[in-house]
Amino acid sequence: MKLFLALTLVVAVAGLHAQALHAQESYAGSDALDKAIEQVVSARAIPGAVLIVGQGDKILHRKAYGYRALLPSPEKMTVDTIFDIASLTKVVATTPAMMQLVEQGRVRLEDPVTKYLPGFQGAGITVAQLMTHYSGLRADVDLDPPWNGYAVGIGRALAEKPVTPPGESFTYSDINFILLNEIIRTVSGEPLNEYARKHIFEPLKMKGFCGTMPSCWRRRRWSRSPRS
Repeated sequence: MKLFLALTLVVAVAGLHAQALHAQESYAGSDALDKAIEQVVSARAIPGAVLIVGQGDKILHRKAYGYRALLPSPEKMTVDTIFDIASLTKVVATTPAMMQLVEQGRVRLEDPVTKYLPGFQGAGITVAQLMTHYSGLRADVDLDPPWNGYAVGIGRALAEKPVTPPGESFTYSDINFILLNEIIRTVSGEPLNEYARKHIFEPLKMKGFCGTMPSCWRRRRWSRSPRS
């Protein structure tokens, strides 16, 4: 039987019964896993981590290591620490959302992006090329001078043109998924965080994923402060 292992679990594991989350059964490989993570923490490669090993609907090993914050004062990591999954949003939310729309026939992978976002300046780039990072777009939009806001970010992404011919080479690009998020919003009428909550996370009973952290969770958040 297969085991699943997650190093930085965000908050919740889909499909696990509440009582299973508190189970601490013996697991033959736990000592080796503990040692491996503790070595990484001791080497200051990461401030801390949370490990869960599960089988079926049971948690075999669940442990926190190191610190979740170092500045302004150290805070020990706890098993219920909340992590910002950052670019994992691309595969945890954006990709399944897009594929649901494809499955429903509302988006086609071979369509040009301009079909859904007429203001996009990257003529000839397809939805599939955004998803596979073969669009030819830069890695990211300019961050200087400083700016903020969804509308500004989308406006900058729409103004981008490929720097290499679409389909020619792989370049990991945040712009690709900024545009995909806007396609999701345009086609479904819902921003990504709402679409993912309603159509992906809630059906899977993944109650610990969200786009904006509730204030009651903030004491459990993970800080990206560097190790001093």
